[in-house]
Amino acid sequence: MPVHVDVDFMTPFVTSVKKASRDVWLQLPPPVRQAAPYVGASVGTGILVFRIQQRRLDHAHAKNKALEQRLEVLTTERDDAKILAKELKSQASRPQGASEMQMVAAVSQATRAAAEAATAAAGAAAICIIDPRNGTYTPLRTTTRKPSRRRQAKMAPSSSSDGDQPMPSPT
Repeated sequence: MPVHVDVDFMTPFVTSVKKASRDVWLQLPPPVRQAAPYVGASVGTGILVFRIQQRRLDHAHAKNKALEQRLEVLTTERDDAKILAKELKSQASRPQGASEMQMVAAVSQATRAAAEAATAAAGAAAICIIDPRNGTYTPLRTTTRKPSRRRQAKMAPSSSSDGDQPMPSPT
């Protein structure tokens, strides 16, 4: 037959804690007893403030860590984007097909021809003055040197071998 014994462990423990705290309290000098409630309140308030601030600091540290991870990801993405942009620029600068190669050659040839025309115009401007009223020009000097082979080939049969002749009029 089972026997039920009700044993209370809490009541003796609480009673012994109360007795020990009362004995300690009675051994304290009277000025300490007067200051004890204030010290207890300030210690309790300090612990409460510490816990609140620690929670805020923990939250700030977690947020900073998340932001640092995001910054690292964005930095990696930026570097990848720079590499991709550099590759795209290098691909764009190269001609892709035969038609683009022809276009590049044509633009190059046109640029070269424009430069030669500008050089010829500058040379003509240095040699003569054009009167805008009637369209005639006055040579400042006559050519004393022979034309280049290229120029001789362009001028063909009508040019004389003597280079001391003044330039023909444009009309």
